[in-house]
Amino acid sequence: MAAGLNLQPQTVNGRLTLDLSNQGLTSIPEEVFDITDLEVLDVSKNILTSIPETIGRLQKLYRLEAHANMLTSLPQAIVTLQKLTHLYVYRNKLANLPHGIEKLQKLTELSIFDNQLTEVPPGVYLLPNLEVLDVSNNKLSTFPPGVEKLQKLRELYIHDNQLTEVPSGVCSLPNLEKLSVGPNPIRRLPNDVTRLTGIKSLSVPDCQFDEFPRQVLQLKTLEKLYAGGCKFDKVPDKVGNLQHLWLLSLSNNLLRTLPSTMSHLHNLRQVYLWKNKFDTFPEVLCELPVMEKLDISNNNITRLPTALHRADKLKDLDVSVNPLTYPPQDVCEQGTGAIMAFLKQEAEKEVLQAFNRLSVRVKQTQWKPLARSLGLSNTEMSAIKVFAPDDVPDQVYQTLVQWSEKEGEAATLSALEQHLRDLDFQQLADQLSPTHWVG
Repeated sequence: MAAGLNLQPQTVNGRLTLDLSNQGLTSIPEEVFDITDLEVLDVSKNILTSIPETIGRLQKLYRLEAHANMLTSLPQAIVTLQKLTHLYVYRNKLANLPHGIEKLQKLTELSIFDNQLTEVPPGVYLLPNLEVLDVSNNKLSTFPPGVEKLQKLRELYIHDNQLTEVPSGVCSLPNLEKLSVGPNPIRRLPNDVTRLTGIKSLSVPDCQFDEFPRQVLQLKTLEKLYAGGCKFDKVPDKVGNLQHLWLLSLSNNLLRTLPSTMSHLHNLRQVYLWKNKFDTFPEVLCELPVMEKLDISNNNITRLPTALHRADKLKDLDVSVNPLTYPPQDVCEQGTGAIMAFLKQEAEKEVLQAFNRLSVRVKQTQWKPLARSLGLSNTEMSAIKVFAPDDVPDQVYQTLVQWSEKEGEAATLSALEQHLRDLDFQQLADQLSPTHWVG
């Protein structure tokens, strides 16, 4: 059996390690269990149906990786491995865990997802040092009480089961940073989920919520929110309170609009909105200064706003499966860079067009107070005047230069229109309205 196998352990990261992964093994060579100083054993990605009880001889074992095999049970001797801190037995055919699992008092990570478990043994809750527990993709319909005892737990994954509610006690875990509860047929989150004051990642996709889970809006430390496939049609205004959010997934819902308060999410880098009900592009996305990735594919959007070009960190834009007519199809087919360049060029045309229309209708004296109100100094006015064409009042150019150098909201045409109204230039503002010029 051992023929052709290298059974000589190596020191990796200061630990005596034997890597027998991906070798087509149907059993573990008995010689392995003679290496009593072994600290890490990796027999993952084989065809093992069992692990012999002789594994109990490896009393120095710190980490056991036996995932992606055909295991239907684990040896009882595993619970004697008192130094074991990491146990990875996911992607097998396990229906239960060994009796006495609570004896593994040093265990910090237990990964048993993608198996056939119908219950979590209560002994798991007696592991005082457990930090990561992954029981996702099993056949769990209930959780026995006691999860609140895992006071050191940082990550809990219970998605892809048959749970109808978040287990009692989860909201009493003071160190929880990652919680994944969907997909599951869960209709609502418990109100006391707001007690998770250090949570950074919450995953609730494909749950059966009637509306956006409002309790989430109080989780001020949240950095990643996955809420796709929940079938809600509105995002509350208070989503703008999640100031640390850098990933937001709202894909496969029924959204037609987004709240303007999303512009407050200055750290948002990744946004996933594919397969919703958007007829028009949500303009608030143009106000996200650090957005790098946007997937708004599979909607009913016909036009991208030129203002999107201001999201200059956007490197990955997916607008496929939309009936887009603007930008033209040949531009869209060239990818994100071409789309953004096109929108920027079009935005510059809009600015010049708008100001040229204004210049025809405005008395020269009206532009002086407007230019000064925008902060243009006399020196700047004089310098720019040299370059102003004879057929356009130089004050138009003075205003244009100052305004176009502004960033964020100050650079939008609507912001300029409002500025004109504030100065009581109502007729000028009317001329800037999209109904008065072609853009």
